Amino acid sequence: MAELIAVLEERVSASVQLLCFHLSELRGLARWTDRYARLGLTEPALTTLIEDCQVLLTRVGDFRRAVDDAAVTFGAFIRWMLSVSVKMVPGGGGGAESEQNVQPISAVDTRRIALFIRQDLGPSRLLQQLGTHLTSCSPLRSLSCQID
Repeated sequence: MAELIAVLEERVSASVQLLCFHLSELRGLARWTDRYARLGLTEPALTTLIEDCQVLLTRVGDFRRAVDDAAVTFGAFIRWMLSVSVKMVPGGGGGAESEQNVQPISAVDTRRIALFIRQDLGPSRLLQQLGTHLTSCSPLRSLSCQID
């Protein structure tokens, strides 16, 4: 995730900002009609391009925020899984030392984890992902499902 954020910041966002800047310069030159009209530079066309470039810059920012949010949510889920796994191991894995090394989960992280489990790991999503591996289940939906 950190690599994706770095690419978005260093390459994509910077390139789109530079493109907007140069398009703005071209729009200024397009106002000099006797010199640049022969090249086909028109102010309305460049204004449309600049607006589209600004929309692209906004979308890149939205995508970056979505990636940040997914990274934070997934990190909270992993911390929660670690804390649960440490508590489930009876007397092994260092005992009290392991529980002290696990970071506490805040209320905000708990909400993120609940939303992540409900939306991304919900029953329908899990069944879609496991659909090819699930061969047969009892009609009563008991826990006697057989998995390949």
